[in-house]
Amino acid sequence: MFGEGKKDSILAVFGMFLGIFIYAMTISSIKRIFLSYEITGNIKVLFKLNHWVIILPEATIFISVIYLLNNPYSDSRNVF
Repeated sequence: MFGEGKKDSILAVFGMFLGIFIYAMTISSIKRIFLSYEITGNIKVLFKLNHWVIILPEATIFISVIYLLNNPYSDSRNVF
């Protein structure tokens, strides 16, 4: 992105700090949600969702990944 790895690593460190900050700001509310119910591994019961709300996005992501992995890749193609 910037040419040398030094600048890319600085961007990655800022991203890590941003992730740590977001985690620190949201962990108390997330703990309340996850620890208030019995965690059995069933996410639809935990969030009180219909099973299709979970199945359809998962199927879309799965099909997209398979489609992208099936495309032929050429190292000589210019990406940027």
